[in-house]
Amino acid sequence: MKKFLMKKNLLMLLFFFFFCFDLPASFSGSDPVIVVLLSKALKPYNDALSGFEEGIKKSGYKITVTYNLDEKKDNLTQLVSAIKTQDPGLVFAIGTEAAIFAKQNLTDLPVVFSMVLNPVKSGLVPSLANPGNNLTGVSLDIPPDLQFQKLKEVLPKAVRIGVIYNAKEEEWIKSVREAAQKNGLSLVVKPVNAQTDVPGSLDEIVKDVDCLWAQVDPMIYNVQSSQYILLNLLRSKIPMMAFSAQYVKAGALLGLECDYIDIGRQSADIALSILKHGVSGSIALVFPQKVRLLINKKIAGVIGVDIPAQALDEAAQVY
Repeated sequence: MKKFLMKKNLLMLLFFFFFCFDLPASFSGSDPVIVVLLSKALKPYNDALSGFEEGIKKSGYKITVTYNLDEKKDNLTQLVSAIKTQDPGLVFAIGTEAAIFAKQNLTDLPVVFSMVLNPVKSGLVPSLANPGNNLTGVSLDIPPDLQFQKLKEVLPKAVRIGVIYNAKEEEWIKSVREAAQKNGLSLVVKPVNAQTDVPGSLDEIVKDVDCLWAQVDPMIYNVQSSQYILLNLLRSKIPMMAFSAQYVKAGALLGLECDYIDIGRQSADIALSILKHGVSGSIALVFPQKVRLLINKKIAGVIGVDIPAQALDEAAQVY
């Protein structure tokens, strides 16, 4: 009888151990503190936050507190203290400002970031595959390979693609060239050293290309240069593939935009992995898995381009 009771108690103990082992912390009675650090109150950032909250809620977790870095900029030391006092299991940083703040001030906490362009170029992480330290997350960059795939869907006859780029980015242009070749395209490149070089480079490149492909670079594509670029492309009847809805509305033929809510969901997947297994710095950065195709049909008419019906049907937005 005594042996029977011992076996019964052991079985109950084993059952309890395995039943509780895979439960989210919120059900096992030890909720981790999840702190959200928002760069500022912008709709894309709020969309990413909504996606993140949706993702972690499915696993039983919840956001403990959200701080707006823009509202706390006069008391950053106090903000650091407030975050550390809570001993969070994870910090979710939305936007470049929040990610940099977390890197500089929260070095002993696991940090997942999102809504950050060029995390390697900005110095946030040393590499995409091995971010190191306590950081990982979702890059806001859409891979050139995917961009060129979409370009071919909208402009199937385009072959020679023009790129004006910062002369310091020679390694980057090599990877872009490889992506272009993979998609049956050839690049016509014009490196520039300063913003003043952009007009002359554009005037040269429009003579030899079927489309201008633009990447995010404030030195080349900014308020001062945008009007000149778009007007001259229209005069030359050269389409432009841009990186934002604003450019497509203003006169680019097409562009790709991230699905910000889905970026939040991707961030939640990473966060859940860290909460379960730890080691954030060893998790490779990921790229957006969902994009929205934007097309300016009016511009197509102006420059005499026929857009395939399938591309128009696929587009998330047609202007």
